Amino acid sequence: MASIERTTPSRVEAYLEHLPGLRATGFQTHQVVTDRRGVALLRGRLPDRTEAALKVVSPEAQPSGPYDPMEMLQRETKWLCKYGSELAQGSYISDGLARGEHWLLMAWQRGEPIDRWHRTSSGSVDGLRKVYLAAAKSIARLHSAGQVHGDLQPSHLLVDGGNVGLIDFALSHAPGAFNYRGALVHFMAPETAGMLLQRVNLVVNPLSEVYSFGAVLFFAATGKIPTAYGNPKAPIQDKLSAIAELGFTRTDLLTGTLPVELSEVILDCLQKRPGDRIASLDEFTERLSGCAQ
Repeated sequence: MASIERTTPSRVEAYLEHLPGLRATGFQTHQVVTDRRGVALLRGRLPDRTEAALKVVSPEAQPSGPYDPMEMLQRETKWLCKYGSELAQGSYISDGLARGEHWLLMAWQRGEPIDRWHRTSSGSVDGLRKVYLAAAKSIARLHSAGQVHGDLQPSHLLVDGGNVGLIDFALSHAPGAFNYRGALVHFMAPETAGMLLQRVNLVVNPLSEVYSFGAVLFFAATGKIPTAYGNPKAPIQDKLSAIAELGFTRTDLLTGTLPVELSEVILDCLQKRPGDRIASLDEFTERLSGCAQ
């Protein structure tokens, strides 16, 4: 988890003092990583020196568009309690929901977002392939268990050496069993964008996440989002319309940026029609592994 933005620690830490359940854990704050819209992420340690991440929602946090901070914290907490040991090993530590406190304590995930890592890596084919494979396998584990992540974006894939950690499970769910209201629009599959515009459910499945994963890798490699919006500051509804209608439009940007054997696999994830894409992230790993032979 990388520091994204900072705020005055005293204000956040003052609020933590009013959470007896959290105080009982012995968590000590070392850094306020983010603090926005009433939701803070803090980095610290537990008494046994375990490095931990604390996500906490303040009482004044209000729903913003489709996002309700309290609801999302509750969802992520319940998801990690149910699936964390299998799908996000070691993530869950404790939470305050049973005491009416809105906080979630998790193991700190080392690493940097995959787009930032891409900018500073050596760019060797073997190094890129290793990280792409590790990222794909972490998401494929979810899909094999009948779950989707729901919010694939560069900051949710953290690279630490050759390992990749998947974080932020607030929108994780079983396909078709969730009132999905959208995530970061730039990495959304065309069919997902279209269904959101039509207010139809069943919008995220493993095949749509194949597209999202390709979009994340495309952005990491090029620094550009996959769909060229006419107006980058356009309302979200306009961006959804562009994605649903056009899909992936910046087809030439990978040329010369990545070796052909890597770029072709990513481009096959980004096909507009789901049936034209790589069928699964297991197939992605097979194809990418085959490139090394």
